[in-house]
Amino acid sequence: MLNEAAAENNALSAPPQRRRLKYIDSLKGFAILCVVLGHVTDGYLSAGMYPSSKSMPIVHEVLYSFHMALFMIISGYLYYMAYFDEGGKPKKGRLYRQTLNLTVMYIVFSVAFGLFKVLCGRFTNAKTSISDILLIAFKPISPYWYLYILIFYYLIFSVKRLCRADNRLILAVSVVVSLLSFFVSTSLFELHRFMYFIFFFYLGIMCRKNNGGFFENGAAAAIMFLVGATLLLLTLTDTIGDVMGASMIIALGISQALWCAFKKLKPLGENRLLELCGRYCLEIYVLHCVFTSGARAVFPDFILNNYALSVALNFVISTAVPILFSLVCKKLNIHGLFFKPVTYLSERKSRRGVENAL
Repeated sequence: MLNEAAAENNALSAPPQRRRLKYIDSLKGFAILCVVLGHVTDGYLSAGMYPSSKSMPIVHEVLYSFHMALFMIISGYLYYMAYFDEGGKPKKGRLYRQTLNLTVMYIVFSVAFGLFKVLCGRFTNAKTSISDILLIAFKPISPYWYLYILIFYYLIFSVKRLCRADNRLILAVSVVVSLLSFFVSTSLFELHRFMYFIFFFYLGIMCRKNNGGFFENGAAAAIMFLVGATLLLLTLTDTIGDVMGASMIIALGISQALWCAFKKLKPLGENRLLELCGRYCLEIYVLHCVFTSGARAVFPDFILNNYALSVALNFVISTAVPILFSLVCKKLNIHGLFFKPVTYLSERKSRRGVENAL
C-alpha cells in the first residue's frame, strides 16, 4: 500500500533509492485530498443537498475524471519500488506480508463501516444490511473496493511469468482489458473497476521500471493534458456522449500532467501540507467516509446553508481527524494494530518471545 512504500523509502540516512521522494509524498497527498473532496461532493449530490449549486456538480465530475486513476498510478509505482529488487524480482516475504495486512484491513474496516451504515442509516445515502457485510468477499462496501482490487493486483503482478514478460506486451494487454471493462456491468468482485484500473496500476509499475521515461516527459505530458482536458470539456458540455475509451484518455492526460508538474515544480513537489497528507493517505482513505457522512448529516442542524462553507468544513474535518487519530496511535504505539495488523502482531509476538527467552 502507499504508506508501506513510504516506510520503505524513509530515513535520510538510508541508501538513495530508499529515501523518501518528496514529490511522490506531495502527489499522494494531492490525490487523497481529491478522493476526500470527491466523496464529500458525491455525498451532497446523492443526498440532493444544495440543488441550487452549479459549481459542485462540475467539481465532482472533474475530480472523478482522474483522481482514482492517478491514485492507481501512484500505487503501482510504489508497489514496484517497495516490493521488487533492482533485478525485478519480487521480495516475496515483504510483499505477501503486506498483502495479508491489506486483507485484514479490508475485512476489519469493511465490517466496521458496514455496521456504522447499518446502525446509523440516517447518516448515509446508500443503505446497508447485514447481508451486505457478510458478502464483502464478493461485493465490497464502498469505498473499500480500492483495497479489495489492490490485493489482487499485488498477487497478480508478483507472478514470476509476468515479472519476466515483455513490459510492452503486458501494457498492451492491460489496455485491452481496461477497454473491455466498458462491456462489464456486474457488481460482483468489482470486476468493472478491477479491469478498468489495471492499466493505470501497471502504468505506475512501468514508470518505476523505466525511471519515469515517456510518462515523465514534459512535452508529452502537455500534449496529453491538452487532449484529456479537451475531451473532458466536451464531456462536461454534453458535446460528446459517453465514448468508450474517452474516460481513459482524460484520466491519463490529467494524471500525467499532474505527475510532471509535481516532479518538476518545487512549490508543488515539496509542499509540507501535501507531504503530510501523503504520508497518512492510507489512514485518511480508510477512515474519512465516517466523517464525510456524519458531518453531512449534522451540518444542517447548525444552519450551514452555504454549500461552499459546508463542503469546505466537511472536507477539512474528514481529512484532519484521520491524521490526528493516526498521530495519537503512534504516540500510544498502537498505530500498526490498525494499519499494519499482521506486521504489528508478528512483531509483538517476536518481542514477547525474546523477553521470555531472557
